[in-house]
Amino acid sequence: MNGGAPPSTLLRALRHEPVLVDDLGAAERLAAIAGDVQIADLPLDPAELVRWTRAWLVALQAALHDRGAIGVARPWTVSIPRAELPGLKGDPERRRQDAALSLLERAALLACDADRATITLLERAFVPHRAGLEIAWGALGRAVRWEPAPLLVARALAELVVPPDQPAPVTLRELVERTGYAAKQVRSALRRLTDADVLTVRETAGMPSEYCFGTVAIPVPELPATAGPTIVGPPVSSPPPSPSPAPAGDRRVALRMTLNGVTVTLGAGLAPHVELGPDGVPHLSFD
Repeated sequence: MNGGAPPSTLLRALRHEPVLVDDLGAAERLAAIAGDVQIADLPLDPAELVRWTRAWLVALQAALHDRGAIGVARPWTVSIPRAELPGLKGDPERRRQDAALSLLERAALLACDADRATITLLERAFVPHRAGLEIAWGALGRAVRWEPAPLLVARALAELVVPPDQPAPVTLRELVERTGYAAKQVRSALRRLTDADVLTVRETAGMPSEYCFGTVAIPVPELPATAGPTIVGPPVSSPPPSPSPAPAGDRRVALRMTLNGVTVTLGAGLAPHVELGPDGVPHLSFD
């Protein structure tokens, strides 16, 4: 598993190693064939189509994460209905998505069923990485409204900030090289991610900015509900019996004692006498 830091609670007791879509590997495969894809009716050059397709791969990672497939199943065995996938910003009619789908199929990174209603990412589309599980990709995508540039910048940071909740220095040049976006676009994407609480940034004069993923992007593991503490105290005992005093002036009244709510009469019809014995202990007798 990538990253030298100890695993988080989320990574314990997994059935399978967490994986992440292989962005740089996909970029190389896609760039080799993007010029052959028919996109005459789309306002995209091949380089932009590749970036857009890589962003859509991040959206597919988000769909798998939302389904709980990462770390539990092998994601290349999980099919996703296209109707359930988010549309990236700037593609209301999903024409770019169709072009990206064709490009991923030609790159042998994705398979579709006969009617192209269900898609499955192939095993070669993934690399082992803890960030595939530790980052809530669905929440991240929704926070930036599925804008391609912030998605790609977040994907690049996932490999540069390990573990994702600990600050790490990252240069603008690294992000430009990894995403293919210009520096101005990367800065804008970083602001978008920061404003959405997906990222936090710490800046020091003369040093690279330090980034870590924020509260939106780091899922909180659900802990099983537990009952409150049980306090065991001493057993509750009944109060000691107390004799009921006889009415004044009546020497022929029995001694009454109440035990657990029940009144017991002793010496009925006899007159009680109390004498102090030589040991100083009172002794009760009846006439």
